[in-house]
Amino acid sequence: MKVTFLVDNYVDRAGLLAEHGFSALIEVDGKNILFDAGQTGAIMSNIKFLGIYPKSIDFIVLSHGHYDHTGGLLYLNLSEHIKIYSHKAIDSRHLRVRLDGDYDYIGIDETFFSKNQHLFSFNESVSEIDKGIFLSGGINRFEEFDSDKNLFIEYSGVYSKDYFPDEQYLAIREEDGWSIITGCSHAGIVNIVKDFKSKFGDPIIKSVIGGFHLFRSGEKELHHVSDFLMSNDIKYIITGHCTGINAICHFSKIFQKRFIPIKVGLTVEI
Repeated sequence: MKVTFLVDNYVDRAGLLAEHGFSALIEVDGKNILFDAGQTGAIMSNIKFLGIYPKSIDFIVLSHGHYDHTGGLLYLNLSEHIKIYSHKAIDSRHLRVRLDGDYDYIGIDETFFSKNQHLFSFNESVSEIDKGIFLSGGINRFEEFDSDKNLFIEYSGVYSKDYFPDEQYLAIREEDGWSIITGCSHAGIVNIVKDFKSKFGDPIIKSVIGGFHLFRSGEKELHHVSDFLMSNDIKYIITGHCTGINAICHFSKIFQKRFIPIKVGLTVEI
């Protein structure tokens, strides 16, 4: 499996653009999967710079409906035949509270979703979307994880802490083990790995890839997460976006050669 990171918060190469967002191109068993799409047109700029042909993408997978994972869809000139896989709650009313107490909508662009809903294929539970390629469905909580106290959801006029009903991860099975690909891990990366094991048994996890949303976490939580990942003997920890500088430094020290920080344009073969 080969993964090229098209959008991330960090870049160190001239000609590529960074932004607060995430997108990866996953190449596995002859399939090209676009996982998330970043926030803006940066994805198209980076795709062109890296020499990727957009029409080679077989299908798109969305981890959840936040703008920094779906906004780039507006710039991709999508084919009428491409399929977008997402949870059926992808259009949830995700909000962020402002300092004045009011809310900003931070979900998927409503006009885009309305015009392109025919491209979407929705799921709620585990779904095999191609051979050995699975969407998790909703993520079960095994322990408490509050990813961001500023994030809310509105449902039927009621505002509450966002429980991210639309978040899911991609699980890819290969002969030498499984890879888990997540966008933001709002449910918590510990819960995601435990959810994976509850749904797929207890197979070898060779990599966990994506944002872990630990940028607001303290030392106690960082140690809890790294201890848990270490105890599961995961070969590669590949993370960036919303994981945060402190967590990245911590993981680098703990996992050493098993840790790979994400940056725009990075390609890893697993």
